[in-house]
Amino acid sequence: MENLGETDLRAFLQTGTAGRSYQQLLRAMLVDSEEDAAVVLENEISANRLHVPKTLEAWGLAGIDLRMRRSTVQEMVRLAELLYQGKLLGAEATQIVLDLLETYTPNDDTRLGIIRQRLPEGYHFYNK
Repeated sequence: MENLGETDLRAFLQTGTAGRSYQQLLRAMLVDSEEDAAVVLENEISANRLHVPKTLEAWGLAGIDLRMRRSTVQEMVRLAELLYQGKLLGAEATQIVLDLLETYTPNDDTRLGIIRQRLPEGYHFYNK
C-alpha cells in the first residue's frame, strides 16, 4: 500500500477484492493462516506490479520463497526482528501488522502460547 502511495492505510484496508476487505484478507492470512487469503493478496500485489522477491531481496531476505511458502528459521526470525524494529514498513503499517500478529485465538493457549501466563502484564506476544 505504501509503495502505491496510499496515505490513509486504514481507509484503504476497508476497500478490497474477491468479496472481502483488505483488512479481512490480512486478518485471515496472518491470524487464521488462511491460504486462500494469502493467494488473493499475492495476486493483488502482482497485479499492481510490485515484485515481492525483489522486495524481500532488498530487505536482505532473498531466501524466502513466497510462492512455495518456504523459508529458513533464521530468515523468519530476521523478518520478525526487522518488522518489530520498524525497518520494513512505515509506522502505521508496522502497527497494523503487529496488531494482527498479536491477535488472540484459542489455539494460542497451546504449545508456545502456554508461556503467556508466565509473562509480565503488558507484554506483547506476536505468535502468528
